[in-house]
Amino acid sequence: MNILNSLRPCAISAMNRGMANWTICLMKFCRIAPKEKSLFAAKMFFTAKLVKAEHSVFESKQNSANGLKTKYRPDGTYLIAGGFGGLGVATAAHLIAEGAGNIILIGRHQPEEAAQQEIEKLRENGAQISAVIADISDLAAITSALAEIEIKFPPIKGIIQAAGVLSDSVIDNLDASRLRQVLLPKVGGTWNLHYLTRDAELDFFVFYSSVAAMLGSPGQAAHAAANSFMDALAFHRRRSNLTALSVNWGPWKDAGKASNNSLSKALTERGLDGISSADAFDIFDELIAAEATHIGIFSLKPQKWLEYYPHLKDSGYLSELDPKFKETLTEVKSGKSLMDDLLAVLPRERRNMLIKTIKYQAAKVLGMNIDKLDSKIPLQNYGLDSLRALEFRNALEKLTQRKISAVVCWKYPTVEQLGGFLAQLLEVETETSQAEAPKAGNKRSEGNFNDIRSLSEAETLDLLQKKLEALK
Repeated sequence: MNILNSLRPCAISAMNRGMANWTICLMKFCRIAPKEKSLFAAKMFFTAKLVKAEHSVFESKQNSANGLKTKYRPDGTYLIAGGFGGLGVATAAHLIAEGAGNIILIGRHQPEEAAQQEIEKLRENGAQISAVIADISDLAAITSALAEIEIKFPPIKGIIQAAGVLSDSVIDNLDASRLRQVLLPKVGGTWNLHYLTRDAELDFFVFYSSVAAMLGSPGQAAHAAANSFMDALAFHRRRSNLTALSVNWGPWKDAGKASNNSLSKALTERGLDGISSADAFDIFDELIAAEATHIGIFSLKPQKWLEYYPHLKDSGYLSELDPKFKETLTEVKSGKSLMDDLLAVLPRERRNMLIKTIKYQAAKVLGMNIDKLDSKIPLQNYGLDSLRALEFRNALEKLTQRKISAVVCWKYPTVEQLGGFLAQLLEVETETSQAEAPKAGNKRSEGNFNDIRSLSEAETLDLLQKKLEALK
């Protein structure tokens, strides 16, 4: 059912395949699923909402005073998969600082120079760290590695699965190779570690999942799915009386891929702020001690998030995160739009206003000087790819407060063509509206259905109505 939202973030849905009249149920489900994170089970529809965890888990000083903090064993071994990455090395340093005796870092390849230097610093300070080259998604390889670890080191008391691979792509461009690349470490690798250590007496088994599985992330459908598997496996282990904790981490300020300056800035603009590693590990220790199973750790500003993803205003998924959510929702819905600005000026001035507004948003997404952007040259020539096109579409939706097809940039590739499209969408009169009517509209009137998949629901119904009237 992810295909329903192939170009929409933050909507993951599931269906019970054993339904009797699945066609009717599917039709009902399709009306709900695009707006909500939904599930059909036991002849009922369920919609999910994110809720804040009980505050006591996060009151670090109080919990520390009450002794609610994980104690790592000096005579135990702790295994970190994905151990050569930024989060893996940072986690190793934290465990050592808290008294862990032996750390095993596992990775597919030799650590890069920066990671190797950090590891050497820890060793110089007396830490017992060993590096193992093995692919956790390869059952034979990880079986052999664990057998060797069992011989050479004290019993494994804790496992942290921090391995993962990114290969961003909109869902229409996902192929088997990309899916396999992203799913293998988090699905195959996590399952292998679970299966091979199911009889071990572990104090904890932590999955480093991602906020992408909770909030969604454009271009990261495979990544979100892989992390959702980890979340589900945590519950499976708990039902089997095995320890498990899946943490949907948001971006970290000082570790991990999201600490990259440009990515960090982009996420902050959307309302997803980074958390410090110090805060992250304080919470990490408390969650293990509290025997939590599944939780998201991230700093989100709902208003910014809704402004960036305006289609979420129709969903209640985030409504429990902020007591002022309804006020925020009202602000987003009632905020000043491009339409208001256009109506405030004379018709002859509207075209220039549209062009300037679109150029500004395009330049912002492309990270270029607005003066270097020619309104008559396709945006693809400036580096607009499928992921940036989604970001650009979201910006246009926010401005117009209208739903816009994700392929709008491919149908109307230049700023001038987009200006004509938006003028029609908003139904505002400009002196050149008629002359600039998008060519794509002419194709539709001639009965060309090749691009019907890209039409919005309203456009599809309008086209169907016209065809039915023509048959009368």
